[in-house]
Amino acid sequence: MLRATRMKKFNVLILDRYLDLAIREIGEFGYAQIIGTDTEKFKLEEGPDVELYDRILLVLGRINNIINILGINREKSLKPISLGVEDKNPEEILEYVENEIEKIENKVLEKYSRPNELTAEEENLKADEYILRILKINNIKPQYLNESEFLYTVAGFMSKKYLNELKNKLEEKFNRKFAIITGDELDGNTLFVILCMKYNSNDLDKILAGIRFERLELKTKLSLKEIEKRLDKIRKEKHEIISYLDNIRSEYEQRILAMRELIEIEKNNQNIRFMLGKTKRVYVLEGWIPEEKIPEFESRVERIAKGNVLFKYYDPEDAESVPIIMKNPAFSKPFEPLTKAFGIPRYDEIDPTTVMAISFPIIYGLMFGDIGHGFMILLIGIVMLKFLSKGNDGIKSLGIILMYCGILSMFFGLAYGDLFGSHELFHEYVTESLGIKRLWISPVEESQEFLIVAFIVGFIHMTIGITLRFINYTMNGKFFHAIAGPFIQQWLFTGGVLLIVKKGPNFMSWFEDPFFVFMAVGVPLIGILFSDVIKHIPEGIKPRDLFKLIKSTLLEVYEIPVGLLANTLSYARIFALALVHAGLFIALFSIAEIFTMMGSIGVILETLTIIIGTFVLVALEGFIVFLHTLRLHYYEWFTKFYSASGIEYMPYKIRRLYTYVKSKS
Repeated sequence: MLRATRMKKFNVLILDRYLDLAIREIGEFGYAQIIGTDTEKFKLEEGPDVELYDRILLVLGRINNIINILGINREKSLKPISLGVEDKNPEEILEYVENEIEKIENKVLEKYSRPNELTAEEENLKADEYILRILKINNIKPQYLNESEFLYTVAGFMSKKYLNELKNKLEEKFNRKFAIITGDELDGNTLFVILCMKYNSNDLDKILAGIRFERLELKTKLSLKEIEKRLDKIRKEKHEIISYLDNIRSEYEQRILAMRELIEIEKNNQNIRFMLGKTKRVYVLEGWIPEEKIPEFESRVERIAKGNVLFKYYDPEDAESVPIIMKNPAFSKPFEPLTKAFGIPRYDEIDPTTVMAISFPIIYGLMFGDIGHGFMILLIGIVMLKFLSKGNDGIKSLGIILMYCGILSMFFGLAYGDLFGSHELFHEYVTESLGIKRLWISPVEESQEFLIVAFIVGFIHMTIGITLRFINYTMNGKFFHAIAGPFIQQWLFTGGVLLIVKKGPNFMSWFEDPFFVFMAVGVPLIGILFSDVIKHIPEGIKPRDLFKLIKSTLLEVYEIPVGLLANTLSYARIFALALVHAGLFIALFSIAEIFTMMGSIGVILETLTIIIGTFVLVALEGFIVFLHTLRLHYYEWFTKFYSASGIEYMPYKIRRLYTYVKSKS
């Protein structure tokens, strides 16, 4: 429960003809993490089939192109189907998909290019339609535009303020051999038709380019009626093509997604090949597997390889390289994301998740103790779990954590005698109605006692952390490290606490009993000074190394006691946040009470202030308390024993959404 799943490192030697099927079977199995084979160490060749891999990428690109053309939703939920080739070798799958996708391409690609051509033509026709309608309104015949036998005609829009400038330039250049016809005004500009002699066309174009003249140019020679008729035909043809492609999508969507999934699987299988080494006929797979899964692993691979396979297993030598499967009971599973956010546990250390699943809600409840507010946190957790967590494991875990925190907040609210931030409400609705009195002390009324409780919680929490570090060392056979590290630290920690409890915080009074002081803190401080010496006892210590080992721990004689003191004082935040919680709601009720002097409207305002203020404060303070609880675990607790330097377990797993293997259905 407190340690990761036991793992074995494996080497699998398999005949080349069965490799691809074996890789796929390992992926279907989903519990083996493949790692790169050290080809230099074992004097092996690298094992990828580059030509096949390139074909796979090419086919995958063609499928994705068809998906984009047809507008197929890659995430659409469809019933999985079998294409009948799921259990074939990569060559057979690839050949099947190539043939099928070619058939679909023949039906799609020609039609797909046509709408683009029609759209380009449609845009030109619409532009001409716009121009022709303007000309028609102004009684200008389209055939007059551009060149005739003797004249050159231009039509376009221009602001009237440029008209004099235009006339002056034309008179200067053409000596009155031009004409300007003024048409209707549109969007602040006026239509002008300008005529000149044909041999002056270039000069007119240059003059118009120098002023803000929006020229009307026809791109076709069709009449307005011909354009309207052609646009209608284009719309019908585009609609027919869209309907045709929609029908193709409906008919082939499931098969296309299934083929894409098959090719994606083969691509991933070929990526595994890049990690392998080989001899002339034999491939070597290396990786990690949970010890409990070995029998099923061997059975499935042997069946595929028809016995042409050899398995070798090794116990982990280096704990840092072992992938971690966190193994926690159901009640503490939701806390795994919090542990992982700090780091993955090493293979040779205790996973703190289950212990945190107990301590986290307790500390949260101590800081946020209130029956009503705890119930609100519980409801938030239930809403997240039931309505917001679909497809999101993170939201689901957070919802369950908040439910735990809400329940413990309600418990400590009962202990403190608080209901929605008020002792009076608790007395009226709990004590008088149910006969249940406050179970414990109140952080507000017995603040000194509650501060002591906060420090006791800190002492217990940190002691658990130091104890877990001691267990880590002893489990890994490092007994002298356990003595030199956590044992001496806990001695110093406990001795310091006993010294303060017995003698008080007055430093000078401690030395009234020097023997007690020496045993409580003197001996462990000497132990810290000689901690490196103790660690090296099993290896033997040379006299010349003794001073160097002691010198290396001189700073720790100061750092460790100061660190323990600082970490303990940090738990005072339990006391502080419990007081803040009570104080904020006292302030809220005081502000709301002001409105009572305003008559009947004041009662409404008072009620609204309390309701809105309660929701705001519970949301804000609930979040802040969550962060502080997390901080106590991350920095005051985890640092006592948890290295968080493990590697996440990432097995090769084939996930099928659109296909299934017939023989396994």
